Amino acid sequence: MKIELLNDNKLKITFTHLELSDNHISLHSFLSDTNSSNNFINALIEIAKNKLNFNNQNLPIKSEIYFLN
Repeated sequence: MKIELLNDNKLKITFTHLELSDNHISLHSFLSDTNSSNNFINALIEIAKNKLNFNNQNLPIKSEIYFLN
């Protein structure tokens, strides 16, 4: 898993299908916006806050998902 701070309010988070699986989340449930996927994203944001001093100022979060082969 890789978390990059692109600017003051934008992160780039890269993770694999295996990392989802390690967190007991299927790709289907992640894309369905379930509680488990929200919890996973929130946990990643907390990591970014702690390690990269990221602060989204409690603003809504937008995600963009790209699949790589």
